Amino acid sequence: MNKENWKKYYFNYQKTLANRYYIPLLGQLDISIEGKKILDVGCGDGGFISAFSELNSISTGLEIKDFNWEKDTNVNYIIGDIINNPDLINNQVFDIIILRDVIEHINKK
Repeated sequence: MNKENWKKYYFNYQKTLANRYYIPLLGQLDISIEGKKILDVGCGDGGFISAFSELNSISTGLEIKDFNWEKDTNVNYIIGDIINNPDLINNQVFDIIILRDVIEHINKK
C-alpha cells in the first residue's frame, strides 16, 4: 500500500473507531458531545477527532508533528509538544480531553 492510500486508510480507521465505539460509549455514560470543547492529545492524522467535530463539538487536535491536515476541516490543529510546552493550548478549558494511544510517547525530560 502506498503512502497516500495508507494515510486515507488510517484516517478512516480512526474515524470509524470513534464513531462505532468511543462516541457510543460516551453516550451510554450520559456524556454529551454536542457543543463541547474537545481536545485530542496525540491526534495523529486527525481521523479520530474529526468524528467528534461532525457532532457539533468544538474540536482541537494536538500533535507533536505536522501531518499536513486537510484545510477544509472543522478541527483546529495545533503542532507541538504539550509536555514541554503546556502553553500550546493557551490556557484553554476543555470539556473532554482524549489521550488515546499516547502513553508510550510521553517522556518528561
